[in-house]
Amino acid sequence: MQTYILYSVVFLIIIMMTRLAQIKNSKKYMIYAAMVLTLLAGLRDSSVGLDTQGYVQIFDYIAEGQMNLAYGLETSFKYICFVLLKIWDNDNFLFFVFALITNVLIFDRIWDFKDQISLPWAITVYYAGFYFVSYNIMRQCVAVAIVFYATRYLYNKKYFRFLIGVLLACFFHKSSVIGIAFIFLEIFVRKRLSKEQIRRFVLLITIVLVAIVGFGAVFFEKYFKYFEDIQFNFGALLFVKLILFVLIAIVTRSELVSLGKDEKYDFALYTGRSIKLYYFLGILLTMLGYLFSYMDRSGTYYYIFETVFIGKVMRTKSVGIVKLLIAILYLILAIGTIFGNGQGQGNYLFFWQQI
Repeated sequence: MQTYILYSVVFLIIIMMTRLAQIKNSKKYMIYAAMVLTLLAGLRDSSVGLDTQGYVQIFDYIAEGQMNLAYGLETSFKYICFVLLKIWDNDNFLFFVFALITNVLIFDRIWDFKDQISLPWAITVYYAGFYFVSYNIMRQCVAVAIVFYATRYLYNKKYFRFLIGVLLACFFHKSSVIGIAFIFLEIFVRKRLSKEQIRRFVLLITIVLVAIVGFGAVFFEKYFKYFEDIQFNFGALLFVKLILFVLIAIVTRSELVSLGKDEKYDFALYTGRSIKLYYFLGILLTMLGYLFSYMDRSGTYYYIFETVFIGKVMRTKSVGIVKLLIAILYLILAIGTIFGNGQGQGNYLFFWQQI
């Protein structure tokens, strides 16, 4: 019972904080909300989370200098852990640091859309569908957060900075290289490109493809095995979301937040196109998990835009019935998260309560 009360109180606190952030137009309340979730993750006992005990074992190996026993991890991630453990040889310290990076970067990026979305609903989606996943695939969630944050550079065409972000994410999880596809999607988002921009895109894409062909086979060898066997493991949720997405896209295809034709209008127009595309791609890639084990995780880099997409829909002034359906769906998912144990989050214990 204490677990359900704790998760419910945390949910109410972060919704209240993000509501204040929107009303007062102050990002500090978003950071406060991120810190609440960070503390919840950082103070958890090793029994909370599907992979938490596995990470504890890995940290022990690394602290003892036996990195070769920490099998299947990026060497860069091992050294990051090694440095952090030199600062403080404490498992919860690492849980806190990685949760801090994940939550702050995601909340900060969501804040970029504050004029177009409902922040409380965006964070509801995050809490209901993404937050507790970090208790399982912790290092990939850090990578997702870094790529998600780096997408802010795409609007201003600072592609090199974006690629630096993807590179940093690769230090935590190699799969983040799939984030490079965001640059490919720019062609569809911007639609009207000058000849010079097209040439630059072609050059950039060529370089990326050469790099992938040159290094990809060795770099991603361990991921190829997931495509060897097809396993039919269908679920209803993603199909429901896909149908809902199509319905929303049709109903709101020309609707933007009421802004004048200025820089904010251009940003709203750009994000209106990009968010739909990113989220749609995220759903499709996540559906790979219905056929191939663990491949649903590849879509998380795009699927995370569900937070912004739903937040944007809930900010529109029309589509009342659609908004009602969305509210019902995500409140049910939030309740399911609070009372469920899908990511091993059930029976929450603080580290000092360990038996």
